[in-house]
Amino acid sequence: MANFLKIYNGNGIVALDVETAVTPTFVLEWCDLIKAKMGRTTLVYTNWAWLKPLRTNCTVEQWERLVEYPLWLAEVAEPGKNSTVDPKPGSTKGWPVVLHQYAYTPYAGNAIDRDWTADLEKVRAL
Repeated sequence: MANFLKIYNGNGIVALDVETAVTPTFVLEWCDLIKAKMGRTTLVYTNWAWLKPLRTNCTVEQWERLVEYPLWLAEVAEPGKNSTVDPKPGSTKGWPVVLHQYAYTPYAGNAIDRDWTADLEKVRAL
């Protein structure tokens, strides 16, 4: 985090890539620190494989704080199929999907993220 804060110039969107087993505490601390130090709201990028354990491991209080951050969901599905992640049991708050990356195109052994739907008003606010 300290290295990121040293090199980030304040331009562009800040996103935390959650593609490993991280704790809800880590995600919230990172997002909260960026907001406190830089005045920027962090976009949380993840897919269903990592979202499910993150959601499961959250307390209701953590979940309700986490869903205040915009979600970029990488999910191969029809556009708009999951525009909100269901609330965690015990909570009434779902997690709205601000960016939905719904298709990948193979290219030279990698994937190109080419198909999106987005809530442009919320993205521009970042």
